[in-house]
Amino acid sequence: MITDEDRILLQAAADDELSPQELAELRERLGDSLEARAFEKSVSDFNTLLGSMPELEAPPGIANRILEQIP
Repeated sequence: MITDEDRILLQAAADDELSPQELAELRERLGDSLEARAFEKSVSDFNTLLGSMPELEAPPGIANRILEQIP
């Protein structure tokens, strides 16, 4: 069973946010975990989906309207 921390680290690995040493330690700890591999695949698939979506511009003035709503 992989932990929440493992999931966070696997997401960080998918985003290239781990050092080579951190990545090696994670890979060694998880070994051949099928659950970890399935989670990595789901993160990869999600990243691919996000990457295929068009980038949209926010409407003019949206930031100010949001900030005005914060008490």
